[in-house]
Amino acid sequence: MALRGDLLIIKAGTVGSDIVPAIIAESTDCTITTNAEALETTSQTSGLNAAFISGKVTATSSGSFLVASGAANLAALFFYQNAGSLIEVQVLVSGTPIYDGQGVITSLEASGGLSDALATGSYSIQCTGDMAT
Repeated sequence: MALRGDLLIIKAGTVGSDIVPAIIAESTDCTITTNAEALETTSQTSGLNAAFISGKVTATSSGSFLVASGAANLAALFFYQNAGSLIEVQVLVSGTPIYDGQGVITSLEASGGLSDALATGSYSIQCTGDMAT
């Protein structure tokens, strides 16, 4: 059975704060991307076979959201980005954390439309350190 998209959410809040993290990306979409380097260790004794060891692992979180009435969620993200704050990042599936760590907001965008179109925002967070739970 596949996972419903609305059960994957991302929360963010300030590091070391008693503030409850705000859900920033459940209303439209969210993505967590992890990449691992493969460092080549091939030597003359390897012959024609390449050899590798694992290297650094990086994670990026991104997504889109509906801008709340009064734009409080957009303003909070901009505050974190503008201050250069390291924020807590938590990715949850059905309320259970699968990734938990910290990151920096590297991009933030707001879009509006004509007439009755909803205002939307998007973000990208470069995670730092270990994102394991």
